[in-house]
Amino acid sequence: MKINLPVLRQRPLVIPELKGSYPSYFVYGPIVFSEATTDLIALAQRNRETSAIVGMLTYIGSPLITRIGDKPTFPGERLVVVPCPFFPHRLSKGYGNPGWQVLQTVNHQPIKNLAHLVEVLRDLKDEFVTFEFNTRSSGEAIVFLGPKWSAPPKIS
Repeated sequence: MKINLPVLRQRPLVIPELKGSYPSYFVYGPIVFSEATTDLIALAQRNRETSAIVGMLTYIGSPLITRIGDKPTFPGERLVVVPCPFFPHRLSKGYGNPGWQVLQTVNHQPIKNLAHLVEVLRDLKDEFVTFEFNTRSSGEAIVFLGPKWSAPPKIS
C-alpha cells in the first residue's frame, strides 16, 4: 500500500538552532535582547566560567532549560532572552544583571518573539517601560522612562 504523507525536515522548536547564522538582536537603551537558541545555551556549558549559569538557570526554573525541545505553543513563538549584562549607562544603575533571563512581559503585555518585542516598544505611549522576566523566584522588574520622555522638553 502506498501512502502520501508529508515529512518534516525539521521539527519546529521554541528554542531553535542557529545553523551557522548570526543571531538577531535588538538594543533598547543599555539592554540587549535576542531570541534564545540552543547555540546560546551550549555556550554556557563550554567552560568553567559559564557552566555555573546552567545550574542557576535550572534553579530559577528558567524557560531556557524547561522549554528545551518544546514545540512552539502558537505560530511564531520564540523565547526572548537578555544574552549579556547591561551596557554601561546611567539608566541601568541600581539594577541587577539581567543576563540570561527570559523576557516575559513589557508593561504587562506578554512578548511572543523578538519582532513582537520591537513592535510593542515602538508603539508604546506609556510614561514608563517595565520589563518583567520569567523566573520562579521573585525576579526584579526593570523600569525605564518611556518614549514620552525621550523628546526634549518644549520651552515656551
